[in-house]
Amino acid sequence: MWRGEVDRQRIVIYRLQGSGLISHLNSFNQRELPMSNGQIVIFQRIVPHYRKSVFRILHERFGAIVCHSRERNHSSLKDSGPSLGFPNEYLRRVYVGSKETTCVQELLPILLKYRPKLVVSEFSATYLTFWFLLLLRPLFKYKLAIWSHGIHNHEMAAPFTNMGGRLRLFAFRKTDGLFIYSKERRDLLVPYLCRPVPMFLVSNTLDTCSLNNVYDNLFKEGRVRVRERLGMSNGFHLFYIGRLIAPKRIDVLLKSFELLLEMGADVHLHIIGNGPEHTHVNKIHKYHPDRLHDHGQIEAQERKGELMFAADLNVHPGNVGLSIVDGLCFGKPLVTCKGQEHGPEITYLHDGVNGLMVDPQPVAIAQAIFSLIENPQRVEKMQKEARRTCLEECSLDVMIKGFEKGFRELQ
Repeated sequence: MWRGEVDRQRIVIYRLQGSGLISHLNSFNQRELPMSNGQIVIFQRIVPHYRKSVFRILHERFGAIVCHSRERNHSSLKDSGPSLGFPNEYLRRVYVGSKETTCVQELLPILLKYRPKLVVSEFSATYLTFWFLLLLRPLFKYKLAIWSHGIHNHEMAAPFTNMGGRLRLFAFRKTDGLFIYSKERRDLLVPYLCRPVPMFLVSNTLDTCSLNNVYDNLFKEGRVRVRERLGMSNGFHLFYIGRLIAPKRIDVLLKSFELLLEMGADVHLHIIGNGPEHTHVNKIHKYHPDRLHDHGQIEAQERKGELMFAADLNVHPGNVGLSIVDGLCFGKPLVTCKGQEHGPEITYLHDGVNGLMVDPQPVAIAQAIFSLIENPQRVEKMQKEARRTCLEECSLDVMIKGFEKGFRELQ
């Protein structure tokens, strides 16, 4: 099936030079889909739940249409489905090989329907849709921009040294613009581009507007009452939020938690998430059923929010991503580790101010948390700084302004 779809799009690319073929393709596989001005079209492999608000705002303000597909079977990161609550395109897709990102989507009907001036694509070297968009650009005469980390987490010390990195750099050099998640990665990328490619900073974040609304309602209720309503006992409550996958070091988190108990700390740990590393949680839970609280995957912002609001500290020993924003929105400092392959969102952490960066051993993590438990005034000060960071540095409005700047310049 996938081979037929790839071949069909390749044949069209080769033959579009022929006179009259574009007009012939205008009648190709037209579907009844929600209409918009469609000047900007965004191609995504999937739209996870935490990205819906971004694409909704981009549609409402700029008429952008997001095109996405269902995730690969058994993927831990899910698509939000065709009903996003605003106009979008849900594409047929075919996955190739074993990687979650290696897919090709049916993009020709979209290009023919909207005739966009600007196409923005997520990027990975194995996201085949992007390469078709690059090949079709001269024929449809749109500008093509990439939305990307820019430099992968594991390549920060030596970017673009392997084959995948060199292929990614080739794509960056060919694009008309780059939307990059952090200033640090944007600045690192500049010397490698060989030509001035417009770059726009879109600080990666969540729907902080909705999260702040949840926070405001909980603040009015008061933390003591929220804890009572949730049945949370006294003591110091830690939480982890995110997927339970190997790079997140769930094993280290649980070992640190057990060390805290051995040190005599009155501590609880809340796990909010699911994934293949959940087996570690099951093993430890049977020994500490009253102290280790396994909440599973929670989609509702209100439910996640009240757990984080009632807790004291966000703990994430492995690679940090958007989970830091979750915690900051509810005024919770982050404790994480040095030497990890953190995402660009780690720039929101100011060591000693709104969180701690410690050595990556369970003993070091446990000792750092224990020192905070013993110093409630310091915890309170860091919680206030965490909330300030949310409002001033990682608000959704900052991210949207970055897109707006890029859209205006590239169109």
